Amino acid sequence: MINQKMKKIFEIILLSGALVFWTAGLEAGPMGTLIIADATGEPASLDPHMHYSTQISGMLRQIYDSLLERDPDGKLIPGLVESWQWLDKTTWQFKLRKGIKFQNGDECVAKDVKFSIERIINPETKSPQMRDLGSIDRIETIDQYIINFITKGPDPLLPSKFVALGNILPEEVFKRRGETEFFKNPIGTGPFKFVKWEKGKEIILEANEGYFRGSPKVKEVVFKFIYGEENRIKMLLNGNLDIVTNVMPQYTLDLKKDPRTKLVKKSSLQFADAVFNTVDNTPFINKKVRQAFNYATDVDKLIKYVQKGNGRRLATFTMPEEFGYNPTLKPYSFDLEKAKSLLSEAGYSNGFEIKILALEHLRILALSLVKQWEKIGVKSEIDFRSRDEGIKLGLIEKKISWDIFIGDPTDPLFDASHQMTIHLDPKHPVCRFHNDQIVKLLYESNITMDGKKRLNLLIKIQEIVYEEAPIVFLYQNINLYGVSAKVLGFAPYVDTMLRLYDVSKK
Repeated sequence: MINQKMKKIFEIILLSGALVFWTAGLEAGPMGTLIIADATGEPASLDPHMHYSTQISGMLRQIYDSLLERDPDGKLIPGLVESWQWLDKTTWQFKLRKGIKFQNGDECVAKDVKFSIERIINPETKSPQMRDLGSIDRIETIDQYIINFITKGPDPLLPSKFVALGNILPEEVFKRRGETEFFKNPIGTGPFKFVKWEKGKEIILEANEGYFRGSPKVKEVVFKFIYGEENRIKMLLNGNLDIVTNVMPQYTLDLKKDPRTKLVKKSSLQFADAVFNTVDNTPFINKKVRQAFNYATDVDKLIKYVQKGNGRRLATFTMPEEFGYNPTLKPYSFDLEKAKSLLSEAGYSNGFEIKILALEHLRILALSLVKQWEKIGVKSEIDFRSRDEGIKLGLIEKKISWDIFIGDPTDPLFDASHQMTIHLDPKHPVCRFHNDQIVKLLYESNITMDGKKRLNLLIKIQEIVYEEAPIVFLYQNINLYGVSAKVLGFAPYVDTMLRLYDVSKK
C-alpha cells in the first residue's frame, strides 16, 4: 500500500516537472543565432525597391514583407493581404489583414501600401522594379484596409508580382526621416528587425517578436559576406556558419559525408543560360551562328560534371513548373559537325573571338563552355563579376560590353512570360534580341486574362524562340544548400528566396 502511494506521488512529481519544463520552453521565445552566407554577396543598399535580384530580395525580405507570398512549392498564398480579387479588366482589389504592425509599433494600413508602390512606379525613383509594376496606372485606397490597383490595361500577373516585388514601407516614418536616414536603420513588417550593417562583413538582424504570424524561432540572424565558395564551405564544416546557399556542386560530397552538415536539395525556378548580344555588331546577329553554339554545347556533360547531376535540360528558357511551359519541344542535340557546318554557312569557318561577361559564382560553368566552344574555333575573353555588379553594369546600365552574358536568372512569377519579357522585349533594359512576331505575341499574352488563350500564346512564342535561339539553352538548376545539423525547420523554396521565420537551432 505504501509502495503504491509513493509510486503515485513520484509520478505526480515527474508530471509536474515535465509540465514546468514544457511550459518554460513555450515561454522562452526566440533563441540562438542563425549565421548565413550566400554566394550572392553584399547588397548595394537596404532599399528593397532598388533591387532586381531574387537572391538579394531573399535577404531583405527578412526585414520587409510583400502583399502576397508563396508556399515552398510555389502556390500563391496571402501575405500582408488576406484576400485579393479581379474586379474588372483593369482593376485588382486587395484587402489587408488588420492589426499588422511595423517594427516600430505603427499599424500597416492602405496608405502605406499606396505610398510604397507609388514610390516604385515613380520614374524619379529609378527603381528597377518599375518595369514589372509599370502596368499600374493609379492606386486607390477604399478604406484603411482595402486598396484598388487600376492598371493601364489588363494585367493577369499583378498578384504574382506582389510576391518578390513591392515590399511595404511605413509612409510617415519614411517621410519624417528622409530616404537616406531611413535606410540607415530601416523598418518593415518582416519577421526580423534591422540591428547593424558592418559593410564588407555582415548584416545583423534580431527577432521581431510582434510579427503578425507569431515570433520567429531564432533570436538573431546574421548574414555574413564571405568571398570564395571554399571558404564558406570550410566555415560551415567548422561550425562557424549554419546555412550556405547556392552551394557549388563540387562540394556536395564533402557535405554528405560530414555528420555535422546536411545537403538540402530543391528544384528551383532558376536556370543557367548564355545570352547572345544581337543588337550590337556581333556575329550573333546571324541566326545560324546562334544555332551553331547550341549544337556545339554538350549540355548533358555540363549537367554531369559541372552540376554533378543537379540540373535538368531545357529546350528553351521555360521550365516545367511555369505556366505556359511547352512540353513538345526537345533540347538541341550535341552535334559538332552540324555546328561547324552552320558556322561555315554563316561565313565563320575559321571561327572568331568573343567577349564574355559571366557571374563570378558561375566560373566553372563559364570556363567549361569556353572549352567546348574552342572546338568550333571560338576564342573567348572572360570578365567575371559579382551578381549585383554584373547585372547592374553589364545588363541594365550597359557599362560593360559583351558578346555573351552567362547568368542564372530566376522566375519569381511562376509564369513563362516573365523571362520571355526580360529576354525578348526590346523595351526591357536586359533584352539583347528583337523579333517583331515574338514582340506582338508576347504583348498579347501579357494583357490576356483568359488562361487557355494565354497558354496557347506562350507555347507559340516558345516555338519561335526555339528556332531563333536568342540564347544557348542550358539547364534548370536543382539548388543546393549546406545546412548545419543543428538547424531545424529549414525549407528551401522553388523561387530560391529564403524564408527564415520557422527556422530554429538546437
